[in-house]
Amino acid sequence: MGNAPCFEGAMGAAKSIRDVEARRKGEETADHVLSFVLNGQKIDILQPDSRMTLLEYIRDVALLTGTKRSCLQGGCGACVVAVQRYDWGNHKWVIKSVNACLKPLVSCDGVMITTVEGVGTERKGCHAIQERFAGNHAMQCGFCTPGMVMNAYAMLKEGGKPSAQQCMDSYDGNICRCTGYRNLVNVSETFAQDASPECRELGAQFTAFDADAEKLSQIPRPDRPISKVFRMSDMTWYAPTTL
Repeated sequence: MGNAPCFEGAMGAAKSIRDVEARRKGEETADHVLSFVLNGQKIDILQPDSRMTLLEYIRDVALLTGTKRSCLQGGCGACVVAVQRYDWGNHKWVIKSVNACLKPLVSCDGVMITTVEGVGTERKGCHAIQERFAGNHAMQCGFCTPGMVMNAYAMLKEGGKPSAQQCMDSYDGNICRCTGYRNLVNVSETFAQDASPECRELGAQFTAFDADAEKLSQIPRPDRPISKVFRMSDMTWYAPTTL
């Protein structure tokens, strides 16, 4: 009986150790893991840096440098990528062009991200948008071109064949400093349902492409999201599922 306190003390210490181990394991549970898809590849990051932007991850971690770092203010469009997510309110998948320099990495949980490398490459084969950009001299230095391509790509994914006006409006967030926009707009208009005769003739010079077939398909919906918390240094990012 005299040894009972020591035994109880040992049991208490063991319980404390188990509690610490449980807390450590808890750090690896799903509510601390950021999950998304980048160019078709599933990415899981335990406790991501809540201060990092999507642009920083794409360029500095994933080493996909087609997405450009320029103004860092969402003004030039050189960093544009396409982000696909499930809209639980309307019960459908949606896709939008996004300025990666403004989007926090931790806001990407459950989304599918496509960069210009995911659209097409010279080795894997270029997309019709890229072919027509190159074939119609819709670039000069090429620094802004990936963002232009991604805006056009997201536009076709979002609605299939656009109108000529939509093609013009899609570049309102892209800045080109060394060439004109006419070739860019003409290339985009080759996909439009109401393309001018000149643009139809231009499109006929390239491989036939059905823009309506590019429209985002409605794949099965994902699992319901769960609330998550990401901490880094003195910054904490809360991602609740309800308010």
